[in-house]
Amino acid sequence: MNINKIICLCLVLFTIALISPRDALSCTCTGMPSVLDAFERAEHVVIVKVTAVKKAEDPLRLYEYAVMTVEKTYKGGMKPGEDVVFRQTLTSCDYILSDENVGIEYLLYLGKPQEGTPPWHPFGGCGRSKSVKAATEDFLYLDNLALLSGKTRISGQVRRFDGGSIDLGGMKVAIRQGNKEWKVYADSNGFYDIYDLPAGEYDIEPELPDGWRINTYSTMRSSYTVPGKYTGIDPKTRIKEIAVVLKEEKHVSMDFLIIPDNAVRGRLLLPADRLMEEMFCLNLVRVDGKPNYNGNCADKNGGFYIDDIAEGEYMLYVRNFSVSTATSPSQTLYYPGVADKEKAEVISIKPGAVINIEFRIPEFEGNR
Repeated sequence: MNINKIICLCLVLFTIALISPRDALSCTCTGMPSVLDAFERAEHVVIVKVTAVKKAEDPLRLYEYAVMTVEKTYKGGMKPGEDVVFRQTLTSCDYILSDENVGIEYLLYLGKPQEGTPPWHPFGGCGRSKSVKAATEDFLYLDNLALLSGKTRISGQVRRFDGGSIDLGGMKVAIRQGNKEWKVYADSNGFYDIYDLPAGEYDIEPELPDGWRINTYSTMRSSYTVPGKYTGIDPKTRIKEIAVVLKEEKHVSMDFLIIPDNAVRGRLLLPADRLMEEMFCLNLVRVDGKPNYNGNCADKNGGFYIDDIAEGEYMLYVRNFSVSTATSPSQTLYYPGVADKEKAEVISIKPGAVINIEFRIPEFEGNR
């Protein structure tokens, strides 16, 4: 099989093809499994360290393969000290290891070989293979297999949607079944787990710090969630808990992605109390230059609402897109109503803050 012609059925997944002494390839996306799910279906579960990368002669490929040395084996016949060579391809699922990855350790779940084809294994993306630094939830189970095998488990992580840092040490995660409740304390990175609960349906609710809310949950495993109890995700919905199904001797893995529960809201006021006949759109731009994508357009009464904003300092600007042409581009004004960016008022955003603003708009050229 020509691995460069394999069609990937996922948006984001890392692909590595294992060549001599073994061959492997990965590119399926069926949802994030629990640690137990990944462990049971894998032929090899190992910790490896990237020791070398080989640059490709083809400039489009950049790197041809990466050599990894096995450091620890949890399952399978790979031995510590054994070198494993991962070939890197050019499919839409590629994760390209480069010189910067040398010295980094990874936890890999490698799949069983298929007769006549390379074996398949997930490496990040929708699978559980990942860097050792990101595998706390996995190691809490793998390092205690003798004690925990056969026990039920509910585990996961509460983490920021934007990938930023937040200390969640001591945060409680409530796990409820009827009138019974268990509370688990998360570590500083938001990881939590609990074992030996009876099989059945449970509601999981993290007790978040003030000023934060759940944006969504991170799993695509329909077998985890209770059918009909939660059917979709609306970014404006205030999700508080997720209902899951825990089966005998199985695990449920559920991550919660959280965002600051804050907003900038207010009203655009046009000269002479004119009606909002044009399209005015507002955006926040970070003072420190970091990228952000917070913005919204005003309604017919001039009202606007921008939420889910990362903490930091911002400038708010408005554009009138109704007058945008080749000869008259859209015009920009900064709060409190100045064309000069240097004179803009800085707005400080913190989790839990709702800032009310009246943005007075002077006449835009061509709109008198």
